Amino acid sequence: LLKRLFPEAEFIHITRAPTAFIPSTIRLWEALDRTNALEDRVDTQRITEFVFGCYASMYGDFFSSWPKPLTRGHFELRYDELASNGEAALQALYEGLSLSGWGQMKPKVEAELRVRKDYVPNTHLLEDSLARRIQVECAEYLNYYRY
Repeated sequence: LLKRLFPEAEFIHITRAPTAFIPSTIRLWEALDRTNALEDRVDTQRITEFVFGCYASMYGDFFSSWPKPLTRGHFELRYDELASNGEAALQALYEGLSLSGWGQMKPKVEAELRVRKDYVPNTHLLEDSLARRIQVECAEYLNYYRY
């Protein structure tokens, strides 16, 4: 639908291991509940169901509609590459989408990365039940992106 509405658009899909983004998203919603909800308790089970529901909604048709191999105007970027070597990852994005202006953008990227040089992505210790559920419900994603 987006490609039909915006035929000249460029699409970037950032992938991340479900064993990282599922618990990260659950923690995000738990934090939002703690600070914004009218109740004192956080319903982790409800949040977990919501997160898996969002995942299913986002990726339900993704694999049949996202071009493989990638076609012009589509680029995939792995979060772990972006976090570990942001400059190279962003340069690859510029080159992959044939974007101009990397020469002007590079110093800005370098400056921002210097500010964030100590950033370390969160690590996630998974309960066995959540790890098993991710393996089952995210199997296509895990296989597709070789996580």
